[in-house]
Amino acid sequence: MFPWERRQMDSNAQGLRTWEKLYWGVFVTALAGLLFSRLYRSEKADPKVDEDKEARKLQKARMVLAGQPFTDDDDPFEGLTPQEIQQYVQTATEGASSEDPFEGMSPEEINAYMEEHGAAHL
Repeated sequence: MFPWERRQMDSNAQGLRTWEKLYWGVFVTALAGLLFSRLYRSEKADPKVDEDKEARKLQKARMVLAGQPFTDDDDPFEGLTPQEIQQYVQTATEGASSEDPFEGMSPEEINAYMEEHGAAHL
């Protein structure tokens, strides 16, 4: 219990002593300073908006909604048959398979597979 509380409980009608007044003065000043410093931090500057970028995003969104192509690049597969596209993909990926060799294996089985076959076998 603080001395000033004990004094009140003892029903002593004395006021606060000088050091107690100083204590409360420092406390109130520190609290007011803390609250005052937080006032300026709560104000945030508005982010700068790039109007050209926003206009391009809006235009692309409208093109998507209208069902039009929205990319600026030419289609690399334009004029190719599905077989030619498949051949190109196989060549570009060097025959990589989309199958996961570890599908359904536990971590222990994966480790055993790697020890048996090595990383080059993937």
